[in-house]
Parts: sequence; C-alpha cells; structure tokens
Amino acid sequence: MRIFKSIIFLIIFIFSISGNFSLAEDYSDSDITKVVMLGSGNPFPDPKRSGPSVAIVVNGVPYLFDAGAGVWQATGAATPKYGGTIKALESGNISKVFITHLHSDHVVGLPSLILLPWALGREAPLEVWGPPGTEHMIKHLVEAYREDVGSRKYGLGQDNDTGWRAIGHNVPKAGLVYQDENVKIEAYRTLHTTWPITYAYRVTTPDKVVTISGDTVKNKGIIEASRGTDILVHEVVTIEGQDTAGWANGGKEDRHNFGNIIGFYHANTKDLAEIANEAKPKLLVLYHVQNYTSPLRPEVTVEEIKKYGYDGKVILSQDQDIY
Repeated sequence: MRIFKSIIFLIIFIFSISGNFSLAEDYSDSDITKVVMLGSGNPFPDPKRSGPSVAIVVNGVPYLFDAGAGVWQATGAATPKYGGTIKALESGNISKVFITHLHSDHVVGLPSLILLPWALGREAPLEVWGPPGTEHMIKHLVEAYREDVGSRKYGLGQDNDTGWRAIGHNVPKAGLVYQDENVKIEAYRTLHTTWPITYAYRVTTPDKVVTISGDTVKNKGIIEASRGTDILVHEVVTIEGQDTAGWANGGKEDRHNFGNIIGFYHANTKDLAEIANEAKPKLLVLYHVQNYTSPLRPEVTVEEIKKYGYDGKVILSQDQDIY
C-alpha cells in the first residue's frame, strides 16, 4: 500500500510540474460570493501561473482586480465551456476592473479585456478604476488598437460600436471607489516602490469582506484594509534562499542587488505574519509569491509564515482556485 501511494504521489507531482495537472481547488462556502484566483503569478514567466489577477463574483456579477498576463485565458478557464464552474466570467459579463498599481505585470492583460470580449459580442465598454495615470493609460491603449477596431467594425461587420470602448477612472485618494447593490469597494493607500499612490482594495459583499493587497510592504494602509476580513489575498516573498544582506536597512544598502530590491518593495513572510496577526483575517490566501528557495518546494512559503508566528489558516493559491 505504501508503494502504491508513493507511485500515485509521484504521478501527481510529475503532472503538476509539467503543467498538465491542475491543483486548483474550490474552498468556497458561499453561494453569493466567490473569489476566483485568475492569476497567482508574478513577473517571471512561470507557465503554470498567469499574471496577478483576482475575480470577485457576487450574485453572478464579476469584478476583476488587476489584469496580469494571461487574464483573458484565465477567465475562460473558469467558465463551464472550458471545464470551470463560474458562468459569470463568460466574456460578455466582464466590464469592471480595479487596478492596485500600474506596474506592467498587473496591467499588461488589459488590452485583451478591452477588445476580445467585444469581438465575441460584448456591448458594454470596459470600465477601469486605478491610481492616477489609469485614465491616460486606458485612453492610449484604446488608441493603440485603432486599426484593429476599424477592421472589425467595417471589414468584419461587427454590429455594435460600444463594446470596444474603455473608460479609465483615476482614483486620486483613498476611500470609496465604487458601490452598487452587490459590492462596496474601498481603496486603502499602500507602499510599493517609487509609485506615489498604490492601493489595496477592501470589498464588502452581502456576506463576505475580501481584501486584495496588490504589491506592498508592511504599512498601516494594508493592515487597516485587512482588519477582520473574511479573505485576505496578499502577495509575499520568501526570505529563505535570498541574499538578504542590507535588509536591516530596508534594502537601501544595495538597491541594485535584486534580492534587496525585492525585500525593499514587497512584504516578506515575516512582515506578512505580522500583518495577519494584527489584522486577523479568517483566511489568508497567498498570491504573487516570489519563492527563492526552489520552485519545487512551494510549501516553504507557508512554513516561513508559520515560523514567524502566524497560526491562522493559510492557503498557497493556485490558478483557478475558488475561495
């Protein structure tokens, strides 16, 4: 029996690292609110993890947070047509995106969300909220695809003139960003690199409170955004395996050293343990994980968080997980 179990584990492991076996799970306990991990990855080209993006689906209406590489395919993978369970993420329903910050790995998927749903019949423009600079970026993304839009409108007979459009909304300060019958979405200031304004979002639904961290170091804003939340989706960097010389000074001793740059700009496992201990989320979900020990030992991230004193429930996310 022990040999049989070992063989099964080996088969699962081989398929998982080859990208041909999905480890995604449905952890959700609500029929009203579903949190879908569209992309758990980071800027590195990991073929098993799309760029950072999270969908919160409330009463069948999707709200997306960030739009990393592969987000369009990830929305499809979540739908019944491609083996998923979230019908709400079908292309015609995607019309609202909230951006934590404008680093390319968090927004590079936006053109696909603007244009491809229209090609499949979406009529509503895509609306995008984010820090100052969002309106400018959206305006010029649409302009960049002028020839494509013209070809589809006049050459392929696309019958609506609205679905290709996009509206950018600058969010100049923390506070209420958006509200409807399903959600209240509030922005909290965070700290990430040299960006003057970056946000975490706190989303209140009829039965859940969900916080999306974006990229941030430990700071008052992310703690307040996360306080008492049902689900905290937070980025993290492992300490083990890094060259951490200079971290005692926030990485300032050598900001050209890549390990120090990461430590200066992102929450490490010790920081996140402290954030979670103060905020006390019911569930901590890790995404945008940067693991410098080994991609073949992902469990080190959770181990480190536990080592630094957090004993709450932690899940290392996979693409297509549902919470």
